[in-house]
Formats: sequence, structure tokens, C-alpha cells
Amino acid sequence: MTTIKTFLLVSLEQFRIDIRFKKRYFFSTLITFITNLIVMAGVVLISMPAVAYGEEIESVLQLSNAGKLIGFIYFFLGMVSLGLAQSQVEGWRQVGVIDNIALSPLGVSGVICTRFLPNYLSTLISTFISAGILSLIFKFPIEWHIGILVLNSLIASFGMFGLGLILGGLTIRFKQVGMLSNLLFILLFALGVMPIDYDMTGTFSPLARLFPFTQGLIRTRHALIPGFEDTINVPMFLFLVCSFALFLVGLFVFRAFEKDSIKRGTLGAY
Repeated sequence: MTTIKTFLLVSLEQFRIDIRFKKRYFFSTLITFITNLIVMAGVVLISMPAVAYGEEIESVLQLSNAGKLIGFIYFFLGMVSLGLAQSQVEGWRQVGVIDNIALSPLGVSGVICTRFLPNYLSTLISTFISAGILSLIFKFPIEWHIGILVLNSLIASFGMFGLGLILGGLTIRFKQVGMLSNLLFILLFALGVMPIDYDMTGTFSPLARLFPFTQGLIRTRHALIPGFEDTINVPMFLFLVCSFALFLVGLFVFRAFEKDSIKRGTLGAY
């Protein structure tokens, strides 16, 4: 009970720190928001429909770009969730505080977990606003059901956070795994902007139906883009099981490497 109370208090403090940080560095936060907006708009503009294409192709491209906007939300959420554990481990090692954090009631893994929700909400709000602005500008057919978007993206991000914990555990043991995380970021970007008809729902459907990122993406596109109500969807039960299973595996791997490094006295080695 004490551990749960500590976890909730630390999570609340992380929310406060995140809000204070954004207020203090508002200009930097604004520049980041504008940069992401420009990137999203640029990728969308590459495949903007032209009148010369004809109405049928124009309609297909409009649906494809609508899917890309939702994909961008998932990409940024997945990237933040995936890189959270690794960046925290590397940052704490650089400033020499990771050994002290390991002695706290929550341990390194517990403190990292308290940062998940603040990071998720901050990224969701900024990317959703960007996607909403672009959908209004380009008149994309998207029905913004906030509850569905939040629920699906939260579950998907939770699963990606589990994969990120595996990366964090590898960082504890092998120090530098930056190239591996960059490779995964590129994979998420490719999946996020992939046209709907090729988003792994056909040839690679078994993988898409078991990977939290594509599960959430398929469910959200299915619910928010008109005309996709009758397409293949991912059951909520399977979605939950895959995300929580990946999180539990990630937590187990991270804690195993954390305990081994504490035992060896190499946790703070950088």
C-alpha cells in the first residue's frame, strides 16, 4: 500500500514538473509544436490530391492522408513511449544520480514508470491539436471521437512503453543501444504514414494484429475514418492482452538487468 501511495505521489509530482517546465520554456515548447506541425503538413502535401487525378483517385488520396494524420499521432506517441526508459537511464547516468534513484522505494524501473502518463498526455495533446488543425485546413474526412482516440492510443502507448523498457534494460547492460532505438523509430514512422490499404492488414496481418502500435492504429482508423466501419478490426481483448503482455515482459527484462547491475556495482557506469 505504501509503495502504491508513493507511486501515485511521484506521478503527480511529475505532472507538476512537466507543466512548470512547459511554462518556463514556453518558446521552446512552441517551436517544437510548430516543427512537428510543419513535418506533418509536409508529408501530407506530398500526396495531396489533384483535380487532374479524377474524383475516384482524389477520394482515395484524401482517405490515405486522413489515415496519415492519425498515424502521425501514433508515431509521436510511440516514439516518446519507446524512448522514455532509455533516455532516462542515459540521462541519470550522465549526471550520476541513477545509483541514488535505485535506492528509492520505487527503484529505477518504478520511477521511470511514474513518467509514462505525463509524457503520454503532453505528446497526445500537442499532436492531436496539430492533426486537428491540418484536418480542418485540408478538409480530411475524420470523425474526431476523443474517447476512442485516447483509449486506443493509451493502450498502444502502454505496449510501446513495455518495448521501451526492454531497450532501457539493454541500455543498463550494454550502455549504448541508440542505433537500435533509431531503427525502431524509423519503423514506427513508416508504419504510421503507410497508406491504409498497405498498413500490414493484408500480407502481414498476423504481425499487425499482435503488435500494439499497429493494433491501436487499425482500431483508431477503423473508428474515426468514415467508410472503414466494415473493414477488418482488432478485438479489444486481444489489443489489451498484447499491450499488457509486452509491458510485463519489458518490466521483467528491465528489472532483471537493473538487479544484476546493482549486484555487480555497474549500474552507474557510463
